[in-house]
Amino acid sequence: MDQCANCEKNVLPLSTDEQGLCKSCSQQLSLEIGYSIEGQGTEKKIRVLLKDAAQKRRSKNLDEAIALLRQAYEEIKKSNISFPFDTFLRLPLYLQQAAYIDESLSEFELLLNHGYPNQPEEESLILMDRSIIYDKMRLVLQREKRYIDAAKYCTMSRMSGIIALHKQDMLNDLPVDDRVDSINKDVAGLLNKGKRPELLAPFNTITKKHLLLLPNIDLNELKHGLDNIAKKK
Repeated sequence: MDQCANCEKNVLPLSTDEQGLCKSCSQQLSLEIGYSIEGQGTEKKIRVLLKDAAQKRRSKNLDEAIALLRQAYEEIKKSNISFPFDTFLRLPLYLQQAAYIDESLSEFELLLNHGYPNQPEEESLILMDRSIIYDKMRLVLQREKRYIDAAKYCTMSRMSGIIALHKQDMLNDLPVDDRVDSINKDVAGLLNKGKRPELLAPFNTITKKHLLLLPNIDLNELKHGLDNIAKKK
């Protein structure tokens, strides 16, 4: 199997283009920038850096892969070219794979607080991106057996996604209590693994409190409240 240089999904042999992109990523990028990516100088340079980073990662040269990604991001910042969101998730994930856990979480925080170059400005899309980031952070923390922190980000991911769906008029009319139960099924498992099942009740309380404010949920306030709960002895 080959691997796409951008999304890194496995694809059939010889099915990537000359830049190492799968059909989906190639088409998406062409639509976003309004012209074919082939033969464009800056675009081609960035694509080569991203492809080389993926190759270094596959060969377990993670420090070199990380350096190449940083170079690619610097080139993207200097351009007006839009790249798919997945492109910017790669650095924190590579850092996690290289056991740079704090650096990985810091990069996720940067994405949450500052976004990424040429990011779409539609609020619902930003919120959905944040939901994905929170879930990636949950996964990193879960793998590190930091289950209570993982539970916090599990909640943040679900709540950010709910706000995004509401803004897109795509949220179902599930009662608040049922929505709280749905969120906290996953949270309960993490709290149990962290040997803090008693935190589920305050997690439920703060989740319901903020859901009742929909669509005016303050994610920063929610995060602060979850942090305070997690600190309880």
